Amino acid sequence: MCHAGPRTARADNGDRVARVTLSLRQATLIQSMSAAACFAMGGIDPGRLGAQALEHANTYGTTLTALRDGHEWMGQEATQAPRDLMAIAVAASDWRGYRPAIDQIIAGDLHSVVMRQIIRDTDPAVAAANHLSAHFLNTLELPEAATELRAAAQLAAHSRMLTQRALVEMCFVLFDIGGASMRARLAMTMDEIGESFARLGTGGPQIAEPPNARVSRNLRTAQLFWSKMAPTINATTSDTPPDALAVQKMLKLNRSVLKQLDQAVAGYVS
Repeated sequence: MCHAGPRTARADNGDRVARVTLSLRQATLIQSMSAAACFAMGGIDPGRLGAQALEHANTYGTTLTALRDGHEWMGQEATQAPRDLMAIAVAASDWRGYRPAIDQIIAGDLHSVVMRQIIRDTDPAVAAANHLSAHFLNTLELPEAATELRAAAQLAAHSRMLTQRALVEMCFVLFDIGGASMRARLAMTMDEIGESFARLGTGGPQIAEPPNARVSRNLRTAQLFWSKMAPTINATTSDTPPDALAVQKMLKLNRSVLKQLDQAVAGYVS
């Protein structure tokens, strides 16, 4: 990629901020595409959610390429740093194994082997994405209390991912996939989300408080929208599970949760 002149330190830091923000989103995208594909598979707004799953999958792949080769719209320069390339390659390897299952579900292949692959391979794919974001976060120049601020940024991104993981697990429970262990996983995820929001709101040992009023407001608003989603998610494990209309209404609220958490995560690193 050609440039008119040498990049300034400010431009280089802007590239790193964009790189961190993009990489922190990757784990959430994996859970979001899995949730959308699962709900579409179950016949809940299949056209829109199938398209959404495909969009998330394409965004994930495009972002991986952008982190390596550069992407003007995403604010990325190509990297030649060996450690960058290694971290990207690890995430790309997991992604190459994961995406075909998503594509099969979107295409309507509901074979049990595909579903087992999603259940088995989601966590490793998320772990690889988290390793990538931690790598880039450690390259970012942050102000004093940097360790606590990095930890808070990671927790905010983790909380965002957990909200989407809850939707995946909810969908599996709703359509009788995974049995009692999946119901237990959903309950643990819901508990962890509540704990994460609480830690982010007040800060704590090794976790910085929100860096400004805007991030604090984003977190509170996200938690408010999440509190409106939670009853529908929790009802999945009750004797009166939610119907398709209730799930669709809940998924509309999910867009607001993600918007607020996207802004909060960006606020920690910008």
